[in-house]
Amino acid sequence: MTGAAGGFGALILGDGFSLNLDNTNITMSGTSGLQGVDDGAGTARINAPMSVNATNGSTINIQFSSVGVDLNIDATSSLTIRGGGDGINSQTEITRVDLAAGGMLTMTNAAEIDEQIGEGDIYVDGVQVTAANKATLLSGAGSTVTALAVPEPSSTALLGLGGLALILRRRK
Repeated sequence: MTGAAGGFGALILGDGFSLNLDNTNITMSGTSGLQGVDDGAGTARINAPMSVNATNGSTINIQFSSVGVDLNIDATSSLTIRGGGDGINSQTEITRVDLAAGGMLTMTNAAEIDEQIGEGDIYVDGVQVTAANKATLLSGAGSTVTALAVPEPSSTALLGLGGLALILRRRK
């Protein structure tokens, strides 16, 4: 653990490195979090991302994540980000949380979750969560959300065609 900007402690991951958690609980106390290494490309990524992969019931409890770290949370795992005011920080490089269906994210309050959605930092199975699709990708109220299964485009299209067929059938 090393010192990060602003007096925060951080576990720093280098470009292309991963931290794999398998049925593991990690809690970083105080103002500590996970941080990548700035490659100087602004918010773009020119090098391989740093990633933390939580699987098989793992839990991560941190103050923040910043500087290009991908947090991948599987269906049985959870992530808690205690820091308010940009706990998922993408100012230097894009940092993102990618939840598998069933994965859980807890932040300080619902407004923090909405702020991070507005900044494009939360994904479900690789699909970016936006204000428009939030209700179909996340469930929950307050400070904790659970990822829902991403509807397949072909299934959605078939449902639409089925509905259209019913409407046309009734008109005859």
